[in-house]
Amino acid sequence: MNIPTGPDGKAIVLSAPSDLLAALPYLLGFHPVLSLVAMSIGHTGSVTSVIRYDLPDSAEGVDQIAANCRSVLTRERVPAAVLIGYGSGGRVTPAMDAVREALRETDIKIVEALRCDGGRYWSYTCSDLGCCPVEGTPYDVTTHQVAVEAVAKGVVALPNRDALIASLAPVSGADREEMRQATALARARAHGLLRTQKDTYWFTEGLRHIEVCFSHVEANRELPADDVAWLGVLLTGIQIRDVAMTETARRGYAVCRRLWTEVVRRVEPEYVPAPATNLAFIALGAGDGAFARVAVERALAVDPEYRFARLISFGLDVGIPPAQLAEVDWAAQAQVIAELAAKQPLGARPILPPHPTTT
Repeated sequence: MNIPTGPDGKAIVLSAPSDLLAALPYLLGFHPVLSLVAMSIGHTGSVTSVIRYDLPDSAEGVDQIAANCRSVLTRERVPAAVLIGYGSGGRVTPAMDAVREALRETDIKIVEALRCDGGRYWSYTCSDLGCCPVEGTPYDVTTHQVAVEAVAKGVVALPNRDALIASLAPVSGADREEMRQATALARARAHGLLRTQKDTYWFTEGLRHIEVCFSHVEANRELPADDVAWLGVLLTGIQIRDVAMTETARRGYAVCRRLWTEVVRRVEPEYVPAPATNLAFIALGAGDGAFARVAVERALAVDPEYRFARLISFGLDVGIPPAQLAEVDWAAQAQVIAELAAKQPLGARPILPPHPTTT
């Protein structure tokens, strides 16, 4: 998780309810509304993951949230959790009660359970009216130290999940027309090369072009349309998609997120699944589960059967701990992929979508 830190680089201790409420939007990437959130707390006392659910409209939905939350947290084997609901008592309390009851059957301690609404919070675990008055306790996430430090480090909390979805929305207008033309040229180029080049050409070309695209991002330049379109074509080769993802170790999450976000927004729709899935995977590994969910939804909206995206979606559903993905040895993976490409070069050949989308 991207735990907020102070000027000295040390993690800020989240001990009071106001600390938790200030940190949560920056851990999610947006300010939650009508939501139930579970923050898992590891053995060192740090936040290890954050799970968010839309508040359900039915008793069946309440039961599903409770069962899933218990399953995810027990799989993570964490000793404690914090539960936070956003909305009126009538909306939050049924789900909160169900989750708390489900977790009583486990060894997970609920260290705090809060409901937030209208700039005030109420605790489900504290009955002391001296610290938790009936009218609620006011709080302000915008002026809290956690928020100040997060903003200073360039960490953004968008207004809501719709804003997070919008951050991956496809470009339109003149930008879309430019990409449509660039993609037509890239497809024609690929068709010609598929007829004339040996299979071994594609992995080498993929590595070369990945380097070109990252060089633009690292120099804070927008990628030329031709480069985006050619990358979209190359990523239809599974080995190219996979080796591009291994750049996370060398470039860092922030740079890779910028690249894949730009590519997802600009490629023609039929080329979205590969870059969107790469984005979802690295976001999940970074503990950015909310963004991972949005990215994988973009991939599956285009191709519901895209296997890698379905796998990540399943991982999000069952709560694969980000720490498991953070332990991936990307350098070793890159070597494995390179060796596989040398033995089975067909895996790097682009598989062009048969019918380009015209919208």
